[in-house]
Amino acid sequence: LIQQAKRQVEHLDGLVLERTHELRAAHERLKSEIVERTEAEQALRWSEERFTKAFQASPIPMAIQPCKEERFADVNERFLQMTGFQRDEVIGRTAAELQLWSDLGTRVKLQQQLAAATSVRDLECQITTKAGEQRQAIVFVECFELTREPCLLLIIQDVTERTQLENQLRQAQKMEAVGQLAAG
Repeated sequence: LIQQAKRQVEHLDGLVLERTHELRAAHERLKSEIVERTEAEQALRWSEERFTKAFQASPIPMAIQPCKEERFADVNERFLQMTGFQRDEVIGRTAAELQLWSDLGTRVKLQQQLAAATSVRDLECQITTKAGEQRQAIVFVECFELTREPCLLLIIQDVTERTQLENQLRQAQKMEAVGQLAAG
C-alpha cells in the first residue's frame, strides 16, 4: 500500500509538474500577446494622431462622412473657411441640409461614381457657401474605414480664383484679337 501510495504521489507530482510547465508556457504566450497588442494599439494611436494632425493642418478643404448617413463627422478648418460655416453648424448635418451643392445632380453623380468605384476623381461642381456665394470646385472622394465603419473622405479643391483668372485671360485675348482686327 505504501509503495502504491508512493507511486500514486509520484504520478500526481509528475502531472502537477507537467501542468505547471503548460501553465508557464501559456503564461508566456499571454504575456507575449499582451506586449504585441499593446504595441499594435500604440501604433494605431500614433497612426490616428498623424492622420488627425494632417487632416486638421491641411490647407485643402476636407471632410469626413460615414457612408450610411452622409452626415459630416469631421471637417478641417480650411473647409469651414471656404464654406463660411461654423463647426457646430456642419457636424452632424448632411451636405443637402447645408445646401452645399449648388446643383442637385452633383450628389447623384457622386453616388453613381462611388457605386462604380471606391473613389471619385476630378468631379467639377459648384459649392454654395453660407453667404450664398457660388464657388467653383473640384471634388475628390475616397472610401476608407474609420473605427470599423465605412466612411468617405471628401477633398475639395477651390478653383474659383483660377476660373476667374482664366475667364479674364480669355476676355483679354478676345479684346486683343478685336484690337488687331480693327488695326488691320
